[in-house]
Amino acid sequence: MDRVAVLVDAGYFFAAGSALVSGSGNQRRDSLIFDEKSAVKELEALAQRVAQNSPLLRIYWYDGASRKTGPTAEHSRLAHCNNIKVRLGFLNSAGLQKGVDSLIVTDLVELARNRAVGDVVLVSGDEDVRIGVQLAQSFGVRVHLVGVKPCAGNQSPELRQEADTCTELDISVLKKIISMRQPAVSLATPAAVANKRPVSVAKSTSVPPSNTSVASAPATGVAAAANVAPGLEAVVESALSELAPSEIKGAVDYMTENTNNVPHELDSKVLARCKGKLGQYLDDESRRKVRKYLRQRLRELAPKS
Repeated sequence: MDRVAVLVDAGYFFAAGSALVSGSGNQRRDSLIFDEKSAVKELEALAQRVAQNSPLLRIYWYDGASRKTGPTAEHSRLAHCNNIKVRLGFLNSAGLQKGVDSLIVTDLVELARNRAVGDVVLVSGDEDVRIGVQLAQSFGVRVHLVGVKPCAGNQSPELRQEADTCTELDISVLKKIISMRQPAVSLATPAAVANKRPVSVAKSTSVPPSNTSVASAPATGVAAAANVAPGLEAVVESALSELAPSEIKGAVDYMTENTNNVPHELDSKVLARCKGKLGQYLDDESRRKVRKYLRQRLRELAPKS
């Protein structure tokens, strides 16, 4: 079979890619903006170059997901792209992905054994997948290893030796896929949290006034409709100002498919900042109001199709 499959270890891709784009070492995933459509486009073009125009079977994207919250909004956006299949391991308590290498090895062997492909483009740097490369080659599949420049510093030498060909992605390609998020706007520093019990925002008299200006101020009446405390409007607006238009649209799509629930990573970020703003936990009613306001603003800011 002359088809080609692309297998991407997202952990490696983001770690090495963010170091190259930022120029200052590996960056946290939440500090990156990921353009999934550009990623698919560039990976499809890469497959055509290294596999001499063989037809694409599909792109396999391997990543870790929290056992508690499941797939992220980013995973959901990727899964809805054409020609891509998201395969998820899990994240341990330290935030490290587990089970991903075994998924890659399994798919390498099964694709080769079933003669589904003649070439595989593998974006990874971990020596643990080397056995999968060897077994795929034993079935006649050519494995083309792709790394992020400089590969000598972020890929296993043994893995590079095992591959049939080696290719580097340079910064011109990575910048189409990954960009750095603007730093969060600093809000007023709260007093130390002395009492951990939830406190109602509506009854609190210790909410510090906010003089933080945000790039996209809410329309008059939105906060009133949600009945959210004025001091927390700027917290929500600050979090939203950090999102790319594609991330806002992705969050709205996620809500549509998940009974109006905000993506967990955005929800937890906003609630944590609200707690930090007030210096106290929000009670259930206050969280409900903040989430309502957040959903309203996401729908207002979402790019119109």
